[in-house]
Amino acid sequence: MEGLELSLMGVSADLFVLRATELPALYDPLMPFFDQVLEEPPRGIQLARGVAAHALAPYSRFPVGCLLQLADGRCIPGVNVEHPDWTRTLCAERNALGTAISYGIAPSTWRALFLSCVNDVRGAPCGACRQLLAEHRSDLSVWMDRGSKNPPEHMRVDLLLPGFFLLQ
Repeated sequence: MEGLELSLMGVSADLFVLRATELPALYDPLMPFFDQVLEEPPRGIQLARGVAAHALAPYSRFPVGCLLQLADGRCIPGVNVEHPDWTRTLCAERNALGTAISYGIAPSTWRALFLSCVNDVRGAPCGACRQLLAEHRSDLSVWMDRGSKNPPEHMRVDLLLPGFFLLQ
């Protein structure tokens, strides 16, 4: 009777059969790091532009990429990931910071954030990203790329969000 009910709904009963399969062993741990080490800010901006090519922005067509540089020069990438309900969209900056935090990388080791918004001559972190950055590292340097025709802007997080608050 159950198989008949499933067939009537257009669903094969075979979908509900559990098959015992062995999962492959995890040999290499996942690493959140970008494959290049940064030494100079112009290179960080150039690489952040390349990271933006991986953004998922089908609705706005506004790709954003960033690199969170660590004290040793390694970087953690982040891209924006859009959702039709814009409140569920993930920003590039928060993706990179979330990755760093989830891997236990202390904010004290963060050196700079390189942000690429090539489609916006005034591109900067949104308010939510500014607040998160301020809570974790208010003195962090942020390099903002606004396309090849505009010079990048360099600013500290606390100047991007004057009067920020800290939850304690």
